[in-house]
Amino acid sequence: MGIAPDQLVGRTMREFLGDDVHAELLPHIEGALRGERRKFERTGWKENAATHFLAEYVPDVRADGVVDGFFIMVLDITDRHRAEMSLQRSEALVRAIADRMPGLTSRMDRDYRYTFVNANYMRWFSLPESPLGKTVAEVFGGPVFEGVRPRIDEALAGRDVVFDLTNTVPGGAEFMQVHYVPDRDDSGRVIGVYGLVTDRTEQQRARERIEASERQLRAVTDNLPVLITYVDAQEKLRFMNGTFHDWLGVELDKAIDRPLVEVVGAEHYASRREYLCAALAGQRVEFEGVLKTLAGPLNVQTVYVPDLRDDGTVHGIFTLSTDVTALKAGEQELQRLARVDTLTGLANRRQFDELLERALARYRRAKRPFALIFLDIDHFKTVNDTHGHGAGDAVLKEFALRLQASLRETDVAARLSGDEFVVILDGLGSVAEAQAVATKLLHSIRRPMALGELNLEFTASMGLAYLDGSVDLTAKELMVRADRSLYRAKDGGRDALRIAD
Repeated sequence: MGIAPDQLVGRTMREFLGDDVHAELLPHIEGALRGERRKFERTGWKENAATHFLAEYVPDVRADGVVDGFFIMVLDITDRHRAEMSLQRSEALVRAIADRMPGLTSRMDRDYRYTFVNANYMRWFSLPESPLGKTVAEVFGGPVFEGVRPRIDEALAGRDVVFDLTNTVPGGAEFMQVHYVPDRDDSGRVIGVYGLVTDRTEQQRARERIEASERQLRAVTDNLPVLITYVDAQEKLRFMNGTFHDWLGVELDKAIDRPLVEVVGAEHYASRREYLCAALAGQRVEFEGVLKTLAGPLNVQTVYVPDLRDDGTVHGIFTLSTDVTALKAGEQELQRLARVDTLTGLANRRQFDELLERALARYRRAKRPFALIFLDIDHFKTVNDTHGHGAGDAVLKEFALRLQASLRETDVAARLSGDEFVVILDGLGSVAEAQAVATKLLHSIRRPMALGELNLEFTASMGLAYLDGSVDLTAKELMVRADRSLYRAKDGGRDALRIAD
């Protein structure tokens, strides 16, 4: 306390402590003078404002019972006090995260007795009192316990267990997914089981409605891994779940209490800095992005939830990131299918319109010759009428294969509708080169086609519109020119090529 012993001897406690502190300690002083042993803690005396002390007053009692005074012993327990406070904060953080999770979180000891449950247990099942200290059988009844006991025993034997459960307890979700994780002590011995229960009712209902082709999507929604963190107002990591180690290889014990940017890296941090600032300002934020994991990049949907206190201050944020990679892949596949002709595999009208606009944009920049060919199969209706639509579809597919086999790598073929096809010739050197490609197509199409016992012969009529770099046309104008040339070829006897002026 910065005071020499001889400065205290002979002074009263009031003189040394001051009136305010003396009044605060007076109950302990009076108790000690009555012969009572007093023990208490206090933060700060005199200049030691940040120091935590343990004080003990021991009465000096004579043989006849008279108290002559009391001894005072004061110990500095600052380190121990800080450790206790840190433990309390950690427990509060775990409790806050668990209570905000949508499902059930619990821990059981080896006697199937609950030692921890989150707030959802009381809400889901309308329990009249806390399950803490009670066994599963005592809380939910013998039949329920016997139904899950084999799974709990698997976890107590050291295995992670995941299974679906149809709930029979009133108030809870009808369909649930249960995940039991062994709780091990420092020696590796299993001392209990963590239970994670999520509501699978909506997913179960969806599974009943969707067809077999959607099983992959269903499997993804049934096994959505989640990253969970808590970042304080100084952007330091205070909590991370084990998925960070599985996905990113992060050593959790080394990451806690470090700045977020040091743990995730400058590039990852910069991509989320804007959202982080918004959440720390009190705004709930949702966004999607790509996360680089040990297994490769994942598309994740992330939610930042501010930790708002009663006074309106934000002490940190909770973050949850869910893997939506499979969902994104499904969306991309649907977009691809919407741009492809399902019968021939060629680009459809929608994709062709996009490709033509891009080709024209390149033509305008580079002024390199460019051509468009309209084609249709001569007398195709006769094929359908004579041999049936199955033969017609076979002819269309063979026609598409021959187009693709005869084109250059830079060229694109598309099916517009029925037997109408179109070819984009990009990066030409001259009109003669375009005519050569078209002539090659004509010869390729004339080859007989074997269809079962039939030997079909078919031809095509073509119209070619050519741009030499000096003329600028819109996509519509170019298509009109090629279409007119096509009809000139038909009027001239078919199985021919006509080039627009």
